[in-house]
Amino acid sequence: SYLQPTNTIHIQPSAITFICLNSNNTSAYCGTANGHILFFSIQDKTKWTLKQTLHPHETAVKYISINTNLQILASIGEDNYIFIYTLPSLRITSSLHFAYTTYIPDYVFLSSSPVPCLALYSVTNSEFKVYDINGNYMISLRDDNGNMINPCVYTSNINFKDYLLYITDKAEIVVRSFPFMIHENACSIKAKKITKVRHMCLQKDAKGIIVVGNDLDISLITNYDEVMY
Repeated sequence: SYLQPTNTIHIQPSAITFICLNSNNTSAYCGTANGHILFFSIQDKTKWTLKQTLHPHETAVKYISINTNLQILASIGEDNYIFIYTLPSLRITSSLHFAYTTYIPDYVFLSSSPVPCLALYSVTNSEFKVYDINGNYMISLRDDNGNMINPCVYTSNINFKDYLLYITDKAEIVVRSFPFMIHENACSIKAKKITKVRHMCLQKDAKGIIVVGNDLDISLITNYDEVMY
């Protein structure tokens, strides 16, 4: 059978660079190549309605993260600015900025448990930097696990704490705990002889980790909590 689009939205005048949905898929936040953030409400899973447009960044939006428990959103732009917004108003409450010669953030992750915070990660610097949600510095940590692929913040069903899960190009699942990004676990992926990972996504309902290997086979790996404990 063929997959057919149920709805098509034309965004002008700039290309979409990142899309982030809230936990129940009723809101979407899209970053654009010219630094805008577009807020859409979603009805009946397919009907997207543009509600608000912001222009916080001077250059392309690289990454957007949302935490519905804290009701905050965070974005990173190629201008090296990080903005934190309250939801649903999207009012900017704090910001961070780095000189290109010191640190280039590529990812921003939000956590509500055990401590409300945001964690930045730089591919260039191979380093985490953690701040509270008001932008106050907490800690820095080097990461030598390899390239970060499709990271995701997951709340454990066992202790209800937030963890950062990602896969490296060495076919390892890495688990780090907030707020100090402590390395909790790293295990090799043992499925269909996967030795190098091309893509990974986390399946919320079935609690599975879906991995695409170099041979393009798709494998369902494990349960989140089995990876962490």
